[in-house]
Amino acid sequence: QKQAEQIWQKIGEQLIQEAKPNALKTVKASLICEAIVKDQDIKISDEELNNEISKEAERMNATVKQLLAHYKEDGINNLKYRLSNEKALDRVIENAEITTVEKPFRA
Repeated sequence: QKQAEQIWQKIGEQLIQEAKPNALKTVKASLICEAIVKDQDIKISDEELNNEISKEAERMNATVKQLLAHYKEDGINNLKYRLSNEKALDRVIENAEITTVEKPFRA
């Protein structure tokens, strides 16, 4: 058992180091989205929320009532958070000005 713990400790540290860059990117992206949501006063309407709940229920092969029972208040708040972040990203994409830059060929 001690050997297994040592192996797990070594592998666990390696997994943490490998996951860290992606985790940092995810946190940064979330913070940026939150700032956009706040700055742009992005809200999720009841209609948007209900449409998403219906879609998710269909994907999960469940009824809306079952899904709502599963979500409870925290799940609904998480869904609103996700939808508001998606809306923020949509606004960024809509307002983005894309510039193509040619990179010189390097042999």
